[in-house]
Order: sequence, then C-alpha cells, then structure tokens
Amino acid sequence: MAVTVVCMFFEVVYEPVDIMLEHGQCLRKLKFICDILFGCGDNALQHLEVLATLIDEHHTEVIDLYGALVATPKLHWLFHIPEFMALCGVMNCFKPERDHGKPIAVGINVKRKDAAYESYILKRGLLELLEAAPDISYCPNALAKNSAPAPELVGDLQPLLHDISAATIRSAKHCTSELLAGSCGLKQGMLVAINAGVGSAVVVGKVAFFASASPMLSGDVHFFAWYQPLRKVCDGMWGLPLEAPEQLCVCPLEHIVAILPYRLENGGRLVRPAFPWRVLHLFRHA
Repeated sequence: MAVTVVCMFFEVVYEPVDIMLEHGQCLRKLKFICDILFGCGDNALQHLEVLATLIDEHHTEVIDLYGALVATPKLHWLFHIPEFMALCGVMNCFKPERDHGKPIAVGINVKRKDAAYESYILKRGLLELLEAAPDISYCPNALAKNSAPAPELVGDLQPLLHDISAATIRSAKHCTSELLAGSCGLKQGMLVAINAGVGSAVVVGKVAFFASASPMLSGDVHFFAWYQPLRKVCDGMWGLPLEAPEQLCVCPLEHIVAILPYRLENGGRLVRPAFPWRVLHLFRHA
C-alpha cells in the first residue's frame, strides 16, 4: 500500500511538471512487482515471466539511477523469487517475521507482572478447541451490526442465486455502512473494481450498500453489494455522478476484485483510480 501511495504522489506532484520521470518509471515497476507478489494470491504463478521481466528492468533502472552501491544482497535476491515460486509455489515473505513474533507474544504473558493470565489461558483453550475440530466451519464475511431484515431485496437477489427460487430464500438482510470481508472491510462510498469472470469487462463502481441472503436448503450465507457504476470519461479517468441514481447495480461479493484508492480531479467531478496490477491485467484481457 505504501508503494501505491508514493506512486499516486508522484503522479499528482511530479509527473504533470515532468520532474523525476525516470524515478517515477522505476517506482511504477516496483509497484507492479509488489502487486504480483502480494496482490494476486495463487494467480501470481500465472505471471512469473512478467514478474521476472519487471524485476530485471527494475534492477537495471535502480543501478542506472542510484549507482552500483545500492545493489545490496536483498536487491539481488529478487532475481531468484520467480525461480523459487515456480518450484515451491506462492512465497510468503512475511512468514519469518510472524514466526519470530510467536515466541515474543507468549513470553510477554509470562514475563509481565500485570499480564492477564485468565484471558491468555482462554485464548489458548479456544485455539486448541478449533485445532481439534477441523470440521467446524465459519463464515469469513459478515454484515456490520446495524443490519436489518430486507425482504424487499429477495426479488433482486434471486437471479444471482442461480437455481434457488425466491420462495426458498429464508431471510435477507441489508446494511448501509460496512461489510466485514475476511481481514478487511468494505464501506459505503468506496470505489471498487468489479469483474464477473474470464472475458467480462471490468467495471468501476461506487458502493451504495450491502446485503446477505440465506437459502432454506443450505446453511450458506451469500453476500452482495449494490453499487453505482461510474462512466469512463477518458484513459484512466472516471466520472462521479452528480445525483443519486434511480437504479443501482448489484453483484456477488466475490466479483469485487479490488478496493481502489483514488484522487479527485476537476473539482471533485472526476476520479483517477490507482489500479493494482492484477486489475490492469484483467483490463488487457477483457
């Protein structure tokens, strides 16, 4: 995320006045490398050739711009990442740091005189319970606490639930503020990239509200987002609507492929989103 923010700063402050263009080009390559490594998940294995090319070009530009003294061992190790990913799968560069943190977290509860032993023992007990019961299933997504029943949405949701008829939808709820999706949260007003699958166009939309539906014949909970699609004005620019729309679009949660940071332009009427590499790849192959 930090690399994305620095890239946006460069595009806003330096690029319009043609300052440090070579540095900005080098920074963009680093951003694309991070997007593939940290943003594509298992799909990163499909882009190893592109990753190797980006690493080679970025390394060359760094040496040209900043001199050979910056070519530290860590910078060189980047060259080996595509090769190891081809052999071992997706690599997690932060796992050693997390593993180092585990004994420290345990030691704090033993060393500190004011440690909350009861809370620590409870957490350990719950962890052991979950590890001993692999068949326990949990829902990684949830609506925020201010959700409310919304039977009027059943008609809109039924076509998205494939073979499930409206009569067999046990309940539907809607929430206007936030959907807790995995480790992050989707909030009303966010800009998102939406893609329905291979060959489908990428849509940029502004989130309006969220909903969930529970069919009677299964214990699954399906989540959806209502959004207002933005109109593409020119390359890299989308227009924000001036008025509330009469009709919104709806998509399943899994069709949202990215939350988009953006900057406002033209008095707040236009937005320029910063797309991660995996979304740019979808644009090229739509």
